[in-house]
Amino acid sequence: MKLTISQMIALGAVGTTVIVFLAMMNWRRAVHAALIVALLEGAIRKWVFPQGSELVYFFKDIILLGAYIKFFLFPDQDVRAWRLRIPGTFIACVCIILTFLGAVNTNIGSVILAIYGLKIYLWYIPLAFMVPLLFRDERHMTTLLFRYSLFAIPICLLGVAQFFAGPDSPINPYATSDLAGVQNVATFGAGQAVRARITGTFSYIGGHNVFVIVFFIISLCLFLAMEGKRRLVLLFGNLPLLLANSFMTGSRGAVFSLLGIAAIVGVTSTMSRVGKAKNTFLYMFFGVIVAVGGVTIFAGKAIDAFQTRRKTAGDTFEGRAIYHPLAALGAAGKVVDIVGFGIGTSHPATLGIRRALKIPNIKKECLVRRARPGQIPPKSPSFQQQPVLRGSRQQRPVLRG
Repeated sequence: MKLTISQMIALGAVGTTVIVFLAMMNWRRAVHAALIVALLEGAIRKWVFPQGSELVYFFKDIILLGAYIKFFLFPDQDVRAWRLRIPGTFIACVCIILTFLGAVNTNIGSVILAIYGLKIYLWYIPLAFMVPLLFRDERHMTTLLFRYSLFAIPICLLGVAQFFAGPDSPINPYATSDLAGVQNVATFGAGQAVRARITGTFSYIGGHNVFVIVFFIISLCLFLAMEGKRRLVLLFGNLPLLLANSFMTGSRGAVFSLLGIAAIVGVTSTMSRVGKAKNTFLYMFFGVIVAVGGVTIFAGKAIDAFQTRRKTAGDTFEGRAIYHPLAALGAAGKVVDIVGFGIGTSHPATLGIRRALKIPNIKKECLVRRARPGQIPPKSPSFQQQPVLRGSRQQRPVLRG
């Protein structure tokens, strides 16, 4: 049954009230719940409740609203006893600057979207002051982080299934479609070995890339700090699967980030006492053998597809990191004034919100829907049409750097 806009708004209002009330009962559990929802949000938007994608997108934010109210307005006794050092003046100045330079922009054309733009930048700031009080002690923190890191196993196994299922598989959609109503799933590889770039439980490729990097860091730190069976779970479960998924995303940034992180930690562990576990260096050495060997044997096709994309991407590290962004910023400056296009206008979710609430389009088109500094409006004189290889990350005309 497809819900109307009014029905979804009513459902959202009732759901918001209930969720906020439940979150206020225990702000610590609410924060944990929001972190779990952040991992599963894309899956719900893609497969469970696609017609209410915009409502699901705000689910974790509603949970955090209840946690914020409880923590800052009705704090528990242990929170009252802790003197929070919050730079209120600095945060207020940042909010004012963002409001006047970004939100008060006639190009946005909607107060709702202006508030949403502020939410993107400001909504998660309170977590910086809440997280230190989220755990009772170091042991409690380690235990909860280990449990949280176990989400990497099912999510990465889903990524493996997506890689071998093929681009046309129903488990490889994105959370929303483009304006034409057709989803062009990004692929890499060549010939008969073309594969979909996996997204896991996330809405798009970028979310899974961040997940792989963050959970690799968490798993590696826990691997150095823990002992016993839990260390073996990290060694034979989390780390190899995360490394394999990095290749399956087709993202060079994700792969090189993981390799760089592992190298830095490995070198550091040989020069100093890293972690509290015994025989750290031996476990690190053994872990590298297990991870690299396992990925090479069981994810060889992913490595081949990644190498094909790396060789045919048509750009360089210097171009991507330096020349391309500078050229894009310079070209964008020719089509917009100093106040920009408006805060949040380049975020992918704003398109769905505009369609759902029937808000008119922005007056000046901002960056092409995917928020990349290299993708700028076609009317710019520096914008050039050029063919894009199948294995390339870009799916649309891009600025030549």
